[in-house]
Amino acid sequence: FDLNRDLVQKEFPEVYTCHCNVFTPSTGARPYGLHHASSLGFQHPFFFKDKLFAPEKHMSFHATVLETDSTLGFTIFDGHTPEAFEIAFPARQVHLKGGKVLDETEIHLVRASLLALPQVQRYIPVDKVSVIAPQTQVRALMDFVVAAYWATEACGDPKYARGGQGTIWETKPGQALILNNWRAHGDNPEVPPEVKEKDGLRVSIDLRCFSKMKLPRGAKTEADV
Repeated sequence: FDLNRDLVQKEFPEVYTCHCNVFTPSTGARPYGLHHASSLGFQHPFFFKDKLFAPEKHMSFHATVLETDSTLGFTIFDGHTPEAFEIAFPARQVHLKGGKVLDETEIHLVRASLLALPQVQRYIPVDKVSVIAPQTQVRALMDFVVAAYWATEACGDPKYARGGQGTIWETKPGQALILNNWRAHGDNPEVPPEVKEKDGLRVSIDLRCFSKMKLPRGAKTEADV
């Protein structure tokens, strides 16, 4: 951040705090895939009612570190309206409209994923809880539910389809994409087997920056909760 402070503040004047993510998907492994950012403040009603952990703006400066094969571009859905929501919302939309796009098994998996999430289980009677997702899988389950919701929205009735086409960016080392992290984005689904190991390592660093957010007393970041 210190090396790029002027650039970050020029592109995102509201910047208040930042942290870094490092991504290293290699040949034979699947990158994270389609997703958007989330925040505790939008996932938990008891935080949101007091606007805690709910920054209005969330920007990424996603920089490429190593040269990669051209098939490993980064995709941004420029037509997707930035959004953040409590996870029950997309699951409810899949339940109401998903039958036109998703098959019965996919809709069942969305429902099962939702019910396995800790933030949902607090509203379910204990005797109805059958699976508790480990913390390492919570984010993946959330993104599966959201991806199913986006499929329902983008692939259903053409009159209501939204999101548009994705733009694939083939960045060079040292170049960075600046994107609204509430917008749908992601890597290609997997590194092709024919890509050599030396070319298959897609290393990038994401400087994720937030506008000012309200925090509870004693907390500096979401990690303190």
